[in-house]
Amino acid sequence: MSNNDFLIKWVIYNSIVWSIGFVIGLIVGFTFPIIGDSIAVAVFVSLVFLIQNRLLRTDFEWALDYIKRSFFGFFIGLTIGFLFILIFDNQLGLGEAHIFSFPIIFFITILFQYKLLSKHYENAQIWIYSNVLGILLGMLLLGIMSVFYDLRLDLLDDREKDFPATIPWGIIGLVLGLSYSLLTGLIIKNRVLRQIT
Repeated sequence: MSNNDFLIKWVIYNSIVWSIGFVIGLIVGFTFPIIGDSIAVAVFVSLVFLIQNRLLRTDFEWALDYIKRSFFGFFIGLTIGFLFILIFDNQLGLGEAHIFSFPIIFFITILFQYKLLSKHYENAQIWIYSNVLGILLGMLLLGIMSVFYDLRLDLLDDREKDFPATIPWGIIGLVLGLSYSLLTGLIIKNRVLRQIT
């Protein structure tokens, strides 16, 4: 697969999966109170990792290890994130506790990915930077969008069943997926990671 083909597929597939994952996550969260959040995040992350493995395995021998470590890191992060919500729910409120738990889960997951990549590339820390910057860029764009369009982030607090809200949540997933996949895809496409000889 050429570098440009890889980047296009990486951005399109990841963005679509992020959007679908956010919609599914919201529906699952409505359907299964309390445990629904954990199920929703697990479904979303599974979709992301599986599509990434499909794209990576044609060019990189470490693709299978990547998905194994990603899942392992995610479940450790999910456990810590869930404990964070239980501990700080009363102090922060349910919605805010959830919002803070997401970066915890995300960062622990990419640390496990980094540990694998550091065995193959001497500057693997770039992977961490690109992941974090991708999500921060997406959050900035969403912050700007929320001024003009109600993204229904209030659903993290009130848990009111509102299935039409899946549309703005799909947009949230799409924007985050685009910014994340564009930055991480450029890192992989341009072979910015220098292979250890």
